[in-house]
Amino acid sequence: MDLSQKEIVEYVVLDDNNELVRAAFCQRELLSMQGNAIEVPSGTIKSTFNIGEYPLDLTAIKVKKRIEINSNRDIAIEDGITVTLNNEEHVFDADPKSQAKLSGAALAGLLATQLNMPFEVDWTLKNNEVITLSFQQLANVILTGASLINSVHNNATTRKIALDQAQTIGEVLNA
Repeated sequence: MDLSQKEIVEYVVLDDNNELVRAAFCQRELLSMQGNAIEVPSGTIKSTFNIGEYPLDLTAIKVKKRIEINSNRDIAIEDGITVTLNNEEHVFDADPKSQAKLSGAALAGLLATQLNMPFEVDWTLKNNEVITLSFQQLANVILTGASLINSVHNNATTRKIALDQAQTIGEVLNA
């Protein structure tokens, strides 16, 4: 079977310089090469390409980019809340369950403060070290965490707005 009788599929691929390049592959060749490096004869396009999973359809590329933006947002939150207490940096978990626990502890600290009762709480950090926090320190962690999460979400929202407005593949990738 000659090349003209095979189904040709166009894809966007990344070259060695991470630049997008349009490339056409026979469907059979594409299926056998997904996820692998492709050697292209010198002078054809570039030398080595990794197949991106980007069909040349702007909507599909936008969907993939939105998933990437959401993933980056989630990773930034999972990295935790870094707070300096007593001249030492501590990293607190920032996932929703940990945020709820922090809020519950803060409420207990607020009640204790209102009732003129002493308040301290032992807290397990992201690295499993346990530290004792005063109400003021706990409040500092919560306010720092709220600021971090707000910033991360605002960044993701700004990127999604740029993504929604993108008209070209380059604009999508820069969103």
